[in-house]
Amino acid sequence: MSSSDPWIPEIDISPAFVRARLAESFPEFAVTSVELLGRGWDNAAYLVNQQWVFRFPCREVAAQVMAVEVALLPAIQEILPLTIPTLEFICTDNPNYGWPFSGYKKLSGETACRLQMNDDERLRCAIPLAQFLKVLHSEQLFQIGRECNIPGDIWQKSDPSFRVSLTLELFDALAARNVYFASDKLRQLVQGSEDIVVERPSSLVHGDFYVRHLIIDNVGELSGIIDWGDVHIGQPALDLSIVYSFLPVASHDLFWQHYGEVSTESKRLAKLRAIYSAVMLIDYGDKINDQDLVREGLYCLARFH
Repeated sequence: MSSSDPWIPEIDISPAFVRARLAESFPEFAVTSVELLGRGWDNAAYLVNQQWVFRFPCREVAAQVMAVEVALLPAIQEILPLTIPTLEFICTDNPNYGWPFSGYKKLSGETACRLQMNDDERLRCAIPLAQFLKVLHSEQLFQIGRECNIPGDIWQKSDPSFRVSLTLELFDALAARNVYFASDKLRQLVQGSEDIVVERPSSLVHGDFYVRHLIIDNVGELSGIIDWGDVHIGQPALDLSIVYSFLPVASHDLFWQHYGEVSTESKRLAKLRAIYSAVMLIDYGDKINDQDLVREGLYCLARFH
């Protein structure tokens, strides 16, 4: 890994660190076990007492958006048709940490990226995904987002020119490491996406809606959505990228039937987002030796060759 990798933590969140911060912030909470659940770009998640998930920002950018989650999630959890985290522990003023952190009861199930799902299993998720996103992108939740002072697209997630440039750079970097070689067809598709007409931001969006944040229960049903750190007022196409990154082609019509039709430009932006995210997964997964992420990235890109 290089120092330029965006997932390099600014603070090391260890089990001992977690125990200490919990003892300081919630002295009435008896900690019997602490184990790493997962590390993302911005947060480290620990499973405490086998049932509580505590997320600690490990970069300042994550600390800034943790407050957004704390404000928004309680306001929307009863409206959404799938389970999202219910924050029961919230700390905003630990003197030995300086950044907010939160804890919630672990959602039942497993992240979709760990299950090596086949196309039939993915197809079962098409309708619940469509129904969930239809509600999330509704006018009702847009207004709630505004009331909670949810920010706009401060990360340029829906900027076609910016994302095209990053994607092409990643193609070159992966090829140089002999990890992945983008076809001419895929490169041309990405290069041709710079002229996408981006519509006016009009929805509350999850902002990081991909396979790692989908929870599948023990009977194979989509049951929950986690990690809301990138939530913002922006383009629904960012979340709709899940159609092209996760769902099999045979389920796309079914998805749109239940979500509703969108413009050609929105679908183009969703495809660009899916491709960019897939290439990032391959790059990230290769560097941290997470073959589940690499596999999911390759699954997405295979349909564009």
